Amino acid sequence: MRLAFSEGDRNIDDLRTDLAIVSHECAHVGGHANRERQFPGVLIGYRARTYIGKLEQQFAESFWGEYVVCRASAPWARDEEKRFRDNLATRLKDARGRAREAIRSYRIHGDVERVLQEAGAALLEPLRMASYLFGHLDGIAEGDLLDIASELSGADTDIANAIVELVSR
Repeated sequence: MRLAFSEGDRNIDDLRTDLAIVSHECAHVGGHANRERQFPGVLIGYRARTYIGKLEQQFAESFWGEYVVCRASAPWARDEEKRFRDNLATRLKDARGRAREAIRSYRIHGDVERVLQEAGAALLEPLRMASYLFGHLDGIAEGDLLDIASELSGADTDIANAIVELVSR
């Protein structure tokens, strides 16, 4: 992050980016504080017992946490929409192909945890990026949101359907 001390050092785009980052991180702190007040001891104390449960918990907390944070910080991060859209498009590119490659690789290395991480990341990272984008869009919405499906043109049908379901809840 850049700190501008003199008029000549100031760049409005840099300052907007800094404000977006600070507001996003402050929203994380506020969100954690609210969860701790609402559900004492759960945020830090609860841990799933099974490996699959731990993965589910990790992804669920990430999806909803980033959605809430982006929604809360959107008024101070209006210029971030393009970055969120670009990140989602990047993660959607060949997500299924990357997951299939992780599964093919598993047939050689045989490491279950590794294949779950690699294939899971390829398939679930688009959902996390969608959480950023649609949290942001909800936060700046002045009326109805855009058609979600139109945001996902060209994406794998199953992944696009999962994102539409996630966002519509």
